[in-house]
Amino acid sequence: MEDRYDSVRVFSSEAEVIGVPGAISFQSFKEIVAKRYISGHYVFQLGIYELVGELKVNGRELTIEAADGAIFTGSDHHKGGIVLGGEGITLNNLQFIDTSYCVKNSRNVITNNIEINRLTSKKTKDCIILNGRGNRQTNGWNISGFSSSGYYRSAIRLFGTGVNSININSIDIDGLSDESYCWKGGIQIYEGAHELVISNGMIRNNQGECGGEFQQGDGVEIDHKRGIPENIVLKNITFENNRDADVDVKGKGVLMENLRFYGGSNSRHAIKSWSRNYECVNCYATSNFQKVIETKKSTIHFKCSTLSRVASLTEDSLSFGKTSELKCIPFLLNKGEAT
Repeated sequence: MEDRYDSVRVFSSEAEVIGVPGAISFQSFKEIVAKRYISGHYVFQLGIYELVGELKVNGRELTIEAADGAIFTGSDHHKGGIVLGGEGITLNNLQFIDTSYCVKNSRNVITNNIEINRLTSKKTKDCIILNGRGNRQTNGWNISGFSSSGYYRSAIRLFGTGVNSININSIDIDGLSDESYCWKGGIQIYEGAHELVISNGMIRNNQGECGGEFQQGDGVEIDHKRGIPENIVLKNITFENNRDADVDVKGKGVLMENLRFYGGSNSRHAIKSWSRNYECVNCYATSNFQKVIETKKSTIHFKCSTLSRVASLTEDSLSFGKTSELKCIPFLLNKGEAT
């Protein structure tokens, strides 16, 4: 493993390195990480860094930072991305455009205790992918200041029982794009990923393209196929204009708190719940849904601090009225207030 104590500046071309003490080119950086684990502090300078395939980076006590205007690019979201392995790795201010993904964990190296700050992506297929299938282990990730727009499939995918203890905070996720995967989602959680906290931000415009089939597209999807996701918190999130459901939940131990559901012209549901019991504390919605709440052999327990009432829903709900005002969901479920 390489130890570095001074920041190493990385430039997009060999020509830019000439005359700059201690600087290296992107090509040299790729050659270094292909050979060994690295540590230290690498700062990518303004420029375009083309990712023609996987860039595998294994390290410990490693910081990779990008100056403003440093952009990692791919080709029509079909190529490129960074694969991380190791522990104690921090990524700051990285920007991705047209790559297949932004960052995912290694297939072969346990990847724990990762910090990702102020990552931005545009027109990728996915952005962050954490895969905990088989023997893969990845936990202790903290993702903050995350912004993703125009993606084809998802902004974040978390799946497999080896994915746990993930904190995602301060998000701006916008799925509006020229083309979309049928089962599109802002954040997708499945196959037993667990101990997850997602908080503070907005998720919007997830609308799948499914031809003549049932139209998909969720803000947050928690799916129980091949393993039930457990112990998940969704807190302080605003949802808007997602096609099927803002929250499509089939997990266990899922807490929803301080959620705002604005809907849209084609939005079906604020919450679609399946198989288990859930709690939604201080959750508010508008009338801009075909059916605000849909339950499938499930119960949702609503609480609002602004009202004395507490309501439970066990069957398909009434549609909301025509107002677009945000109201506490149990209040709107009252037959005197909904039509």
